[in-house]
Amino acid sequence: MKTRTQHMVMAMAALFALSTSVHAAVLANYDFGPSAASGTLANSATASNLTVTSISAVGDSTPTYSEVNSSQTTSMGAQLNIGGSSTLYATFTLTPQSGYSVTVDSINFFARIGAGTGSVSASYLDSLNVEHALSLSPDGDLTTDFELKSATGIGYTTTGSVKFRIYGNITPSSLRLDDVIVNGSVNAIPEPASAALLGLTSLALLRRRGRSV
Repeated sequence: MKTRTQHMVMAMAALFALSTSVHAAVLANYDFGPSAASGTLANSATASNLTVTSISAVGDSTPTYSEVNSSQTTSMGAQLNIGGSSTLYATFTLTPQSGYSVTVDSINFFARIGAGTGSVSASYLDSLNVEHALSLSPDGDLTTDFELKSATGIGYTTTGSVKFRIYGNITPSSLRLDDVIVNGSVNAIPEPASAALLGLTSLALLRRRGRSV
């Protein structure tokens, strides 16, 4: 059975955790606009205390947009088309504001091959610029329709930047993307003084209990 002092310490720790955390949220969202004529690379998510770049196509100076027709599984709107090779990829970066960290939990996106054969892969670069491959599920036919790709349980936390890349290892056609979404949370970093105060208060309560026994 927990003592009154233990309950007080646990309650203080819980309040401290609540004051420094933010619930899970959509960190980045790229739907590329309502139509090919008004295609956009901008992020539409609005997570607080986080800066998110527009998505860009590295190695393809002129990415294009096309319509998602009614026979395809994604919602009507624009899709992004970029050249398909191991040196061309779509990329974007998440950076928490000073005093905050970002935790990335998952990434989901729809992918399709314009023509030909190939595969899609994804990775993230940590704050030291080390690239980590992501395990995407499922791995099916991308030539007939858009397929939902997802990587869950990433669990990467940083106070620096995290960069995502989506590769289309496709010959000879292009990679088509839609509805790229990253989920996670943004958390306030406890100030050293606040953390120290919690520790000292807990220690004082425990010592007080010891003297009263």
